[in-house]
Amino acid sequence: MIKNKNWFTGVGASINYKSLIEEVRIHVLSGGSVFIGTDSQLSPSICTFASVICLHSDVKRNGGKYFFSKSKTSESTFKNLKLRIMSEVHCSIEIGLIISEMFPKANVEIHIDIGSGERSRTRGYVDEFSGWVSSLGFKCKIKPDAWASFAVADKHTK
Repeated sequence: MIKNKNWFTGVGASINYKSLIEEVRIHVLSGGSVFIGTDSQLSPSICTFASVICLHSDVKRNGGKYFFSKSKTSESTFKNLKLRIMSEVHCSIEIGLIISEMFPKANVEIHIDIGSGERSRTRGYVDEFSGWVSSLGFKCKIKPDAWASFAVADKHTK
């Protein structure tokens, strides 16, 4: 659950849950969009997951900001690509549902680290996982438009 995770600012400073939610609240009230993504990195003994909440507005301002949370697990089930991607999507949906419940007018978009390109190992999951996200009422982006997952979250899985 989002409340029980350790969250950090984009520069790595710790931020408590209440302060994170206040940042999201202010951003949403000012008309900004919320972009959520999760990525994972598999190593021989552990799998690292990183989820991000990116706050960005179409209105020209000071740019955007983001927050991330990281977790590690030694479960061997994550060697299965589909299960790992499913866990990434589940993490993002969970965050999206909580934000949407707290801020019903929030424009929430979920970014999934999968692609439909011919060389993508995840192309067979596009309809299934993007359909899952869309069925819950979220806008959904995949590569190359899923920057929150494949760019922002990715750098925190290393």
